[in-house]
Amino acid sequence: MRHTPGVTYCADIHDALIEFGWEGRRRVRVADGLGIEADPAVIGPRLLILLDGRDRLSSRRPQPATR
Repeated sequence: MRHTPGVTYCADIHDALIEFGWEGRRRVRVADGLGIEADPAVIGPRLLILLDGRDRLSSRRPQPATR
């Protein structure tokens, strides 16, 4: 796996999503403190989650809807 600055690769999706949630909460607190006219750049850079192999998140595949 190659190293890309600013990119976090993870094998444990649970821990990564927990960390992402904490970062979201931190940003909400910062935004609340700065007010409605806050510059988004002060709160933090945009975050993006890319998932590969999404079917591995659940051991049970969704079943098609029945009528």
